[in-house]
Amino acid sequence: MLDFRPLGETFYPLFRLGFTLIRVAFVSDNIPFGIREAFKNADWYEQFRSMRDALTHSDVGSCHLDEETGKVRYMHSKLGTDRKALVVEDIFDHVEKLFQKVNIFLGKVFAALNETLIDEETWQLCGFFGGRVYSRFVRPIEVIDFHSGRCEAYEWFEKEENPCCPFSDVCGAYKNRYREPGLGDNSE
Repeated sequence: MLDFRPLGETFYPLFRLGFTLIRVAFVSDNIPFGIREAFKNADWYEQFRSMRDALTHSDVGSCHLDEETGKVRYMHSKLGTDRKALVVEDIFDHVEKLFQKVNIFLGKVFAALNETLIDEETWQLCGFFGGRVYSRFVRPIEVIDFHSGRCEAYEWFEKEENPCCPFSDVCGAYKNRYREPGLGDNSE
């Protein structure tokens, strides 16, 4: 049995080990192929983890503006080798590229997860207004945005004694309130 003691002692080492095991193909076939591939191709992970560890447990490093190039050089003694500090000639470009790699990874993971969704309406919370819960039903097969789904809360907020939803005049889900479950929208 896994021990999930308050964040740290056991959970983080298991997560790091899990990421490594997935990258070297030591993982169940029950995990969708797209997720396994995303982890295997995550060549940025070790560097990202090392940066996180150094910034959290050491110091933030130092920066220098190169007057000739206009680029910001970054140095960190804990991220290099035993003999040489890490030097990144253009830290903004470096972070942007890392950010893009992480976003591509997340996109691949969620694309694989989306393929596992069952196309059934699901209850979703819209918000709390005037001490009341506002909700809607959405289907994962549809594009989901502010206008998605069909309003559930209209059944009570249209009653005279209840406050109306503050978004009813602009909400696509409210316009779709009479749509039958599983059918297309009735929006104007």
